[in-house]
Order: sequence, then structure tokens, then C-alpha cells
Amino acid sequence: MGMGMEHYDVVVVGAGIMGSCAAYELAKRGRSVLLLEQFDLLHRRGSSHGESRIIRRTYPEDHYTALMPLAYALWESASNEAGYSPLTVTGGLDFGPRTNSDLAAVLASCCNHGVPHQLLEGAALRERFPMLDFPDGSDSDLVGVFCPDAGVLHATKSVAMFQQLAARHGAALRDKTAVTAIEPLQDKEAATGVDDCVDGGDAARIHVVTSKGSVTCNDCVVAAGAWAGKLLERATGRKLPLEPLRTTVAYWRVAGEGGADADCAPAAAAAAGDSAAAGNAATAASDGGACSSSSSGSTSKGSSTTIPLFINYDEPYVYGIPSLEFPDLIKVSLHSGLPCPDPDNRPSLPDAHAARTVLVPWLQARFGNRVTTEPVMMESCLYTMTPDQDFIIDRIPLASGKGEQVAEESQERDAKLVLGDGEQGDGAGEESPGEVVGRGVNIVVAAGFSGHGFKFGPLVGKMAADLVMGHADGTTGGVSSISGIGGFSGVKLDDGEENEAGNLGSDVLEMVKCGVVPSLFSYRRFLKGGQGNLKACGPQVRPVGDGKLLMGGTGTGY
Repeated sequence: MGMGMEHYDVVVVGAGIMGSCAAYELAKRGRSVLLLEQFDLLHRRGSSHGESRIIRRTYPEDHYTALMPLAYALWESASNEAGYSPLTVTGGLDFGPRTNSDLAAVLASCCNHGVPHQLLEGAALRERFPMLDFPDGSDSDLVGVFCPDAGVLHATKSVAMFQQLAARHGAALRDKTAVTAIEPLQDKEAATGVDDCVDGGDAARIHVVTSKGSVTCNDCVVAAGAWAGKLLERATGRKLPLEPLRTTVAYWRVAGEGGADADCAPAAAAAAGDSAAAGNAATAASDGGACSSSSSGSTSKGSSTTIPLFINYDEPYVYGIPSLEFPDLIKVSLHSGLPCPDPDNRPSLPDAHAARTVLVPWLQARFGNRVTTEPVMMESCLYTMTPDQDFIIDRIPLASGKGEQVAEESQERDAKLVLGDGEQGDGAGEESPGEVVGRGVNIVVAAGFSGHGFKFGPLVGKMAADLVMGHADGTTGGVSSISGIGGFSGVKLDDGEENEAGNLGSDVLEMVKCGVVPSLFSYRRFLKGGQGNLKACGPQVRPVGDGKLLMGGTGTGY
């Protein structure tokens, strides 16, 4: 059945984790919301499906570490409202050579933001995690950072939870409905300013065309994952530097006793060095807790239950997730992918080449014969990369009608804003970019999460809703006027004072708490020159066997 010409306060395009969280947040704030998905709800063709995603506080980037307490709190709040949690706490280990700069940054961020962690060096790391093999004589070069509250988010269950909560608050959800165009309404009486919308005005400003009819709305959020680039180019006239990658995740069978759900809580507690907690967790499991199992409960060196969630900060860039859903299988994969310029026409089968040529030697070196040398199961997932692997969360003017006028204004302003390489134009910092964008017909974009955004889902939903509804102080636009995006040391603040190195993360957290989206997530950071051109996306290319993988590096990944 077609939609006719319905009207909503907000239309959200894309029902993955980001769009579902945005729909929930907006509906909870009293807006009428329509959430549109081009495929089936909970489909497996994008970036939000599957059994597991990592959630962790440990980041090399100070601003992400600073944001994680708020992300954790929003996950907990939504879980309490839903009555169940998609999160399993396992503890997480970041390890690698002490000379690795990213691993050193992880430790520094933990210290800067009071993240509970344990530093394990050499023999202490071997003793705590005997299931991992390290080369003889490497003790002096070996460092691990263990964070006890890292864990695994069940991806599909998480998306379903936020969709259910959005519907509970009155949002309408429609799948199999592709969006073909997003346009400003041409009727001047209908195309009112942003202030009318923020203040609760009912006048429609945006026309959304779909495969099942059209709908009007006051605001639109595009969170379309790997499909966002093409849709946004049609809608805004701007080609954002969004590059889809096709990544393959692989599952490997672990030898030894202990099933997929056996003693996972005591294993995590024991890894954290808490024998009392391990005993309590074991008692809870025997009483029918979440990790109860009829297994004998032994956790041998090769058991999947004793292998922690881990990230290898060295070549190759590998992450691993312990067995939770599949008996005796661990998920060990590369943080990388192959170019996927057209997500609608990508190969249907996962690419096993890198798994066999890169992961098998690494697994044999780290796990010996305790892990199979062939993946038991593989599945495909999409990353949508930005050049710097930071997110794009911003307002962008539409390309026609009144939006075209604002696009021209923003092009002029773009030339004065900070360039993507950290240089500043003459007018940087004179006026908030949000003040320019906020005058016309704009849409909100949440895209480019670069393979590490899932854990931030509810926080991104909050930021998208803040952009739709305006700042906490009633102004519109939604991005700060902090400049110096290219580097986080010596950042110039609005008052002209220099921000000391290591403090930007706290500044970013305070902005987000107050409903202001930091400009480090603005698409304008990729602008160069005076014509408003956008930098092309170009992750590093490293040869792997006969093919080429686009590697994100260990910085923001996983």
C-alpha cells in the first residue's frame, strides 16, 4: 500500500543501528517519526547485522575514550527500558609491542579519563592469558591493557531493541521502502525556516520520495550506511568522502573442553583477576543464570570460554571476540576490507582470501594447534569509511529550492573553514558553521562510521536528535565553532585560548552532553580550497597476497 502524502515531524532514512537509535531518541522526545528501510527490517546486507560487535572504553583517540561513559550509560538506559540487555560483559585485552604508538595512546587515554584498567607486561600478560602464545624472549617487548567492562553487543538484537522502543514511543516503521529523492518543498508558504520547526511548527519543509509514495516532513535524518553517499549526493549536490568496504568476518573452532556458553562469566571475572567475582558468577550460572550450561564447566587452555575479547595492536591488525552464540567458535577477523563502490551489486559470498593468507599464520602463531586452520563459518559486512575514520554527524543543505541558496552560502563559508589537513582559512572561527546551515532547508546526516561506530549507536542517535531539535539553548545548527580539526593538540577554542593537549576529549564530552555536536564530526573538515570541493577518501592500501585490502589501521578501528 502506498503512503500517499503523509506528514511527520521527522523521517529517518535507514533502519540500521544509527537510524533505529535516532528514531527512538526523537520519538522519545515527542516527535512524530517515520523510520524507513529499503530492505527488510533486521536484514543482513548492511553494517548492523550479526551476532557480535565490540564495546570498549579503550581507544587511542582521546575524544572517543571521553565519549564512552555516555555511550555506556545510554545503552544501559535503553536496556532498562526494554527489559533486557544485548550486552555481555567479557573483559577486553589490547596487546602488542610496547613500541606501538596506538597502544601507548590507549594507555594514556585510560589514564586521562579514569578508565578502569590493568597494565600487564611480559610475564604478567603470559600468566594472565596463557591461552595466547607469544614468541620466546618477547617478554620485554610485550604489553597488554586489560579493561574489565569491555564486552560484546549482540548486533541484531540491539537493532531490534531500539526499533521496538521507537515503536513503543509512537514511531512508525516501514521496511521494503527505498528512498529515491529528498527535496525541499517548493511552496514558499510551506518551506518555512528551521526556527518554526524547532519551536514546534507544523509546516512541512521537506519532500521525501520513496518506492511506495511520498511523505512530507519538517526534518530528515539520513543514516543509510553504505548507501548514504549516493543518496546524499542526489539530495545535497555534495559528494561526501564516504567509501564502502566489504569486509569478511570469520569464525574458527577452538579445541578443548567447554561449550559456547559454559562459564563465560567466571572466565571473564577470572581474567580480570577477581576470584570472588568469579566464584559468584559461577554460582549464578549454576543457579540458572544467563551463562548457565550443562557443560562440565572446565576451562582448559584451549577452551573458547577462556579466550578473551582482544585487539592486536601490531601487523596484522586483528581483533577477536569470544564464543557466545556459536558453540566453541571464536570470531577472529581483520579490520580491513575490499573496495565496494556499489553495495547493491557486491559479491554474495564472503572473501576468504585474506582469512587464509593472513589470519591462518597469525592464529597458528598465537594459538598453536588449539584453533582450526580453516574458518568454520564466514559472513560479509560493510564498513563505510571516511579518510580519517572519524564520523560525519552534521546538517547539510539540500541542493534545490531554498536549499540551493543555502548551499551557495555554505560553499562560501566552507572556503573559510578549517581545511581537512588542519590548515585554517582566513575566516575560521568567525561564525559557527551551524549558524549558516541553520538558515535554510537542511537534512541531518549520520554516516561514515568506519567499522567502529556500532558501540556509539545510542549516542549517535542522541546527537542526530540534538541536530534536529536544535541546541539546548534554543539555537539551531548543531555544530560547534571549534576549529583545528586536523589535530587535537593546541586546538583553538572560541575565546582564542589554546586547548592543552589531552583535554579535547573532555571538551567534546561536555559539548555532546549539552546538545552540541562537535565540529570534529562535521563534513566540512574534508573541504579544501575555495570551491567547496571535498577530499577524496583514500585509506592506506597494503598488498595482501594477490589482492589488495584497504586497511584502516589500529587507530579508531574495531
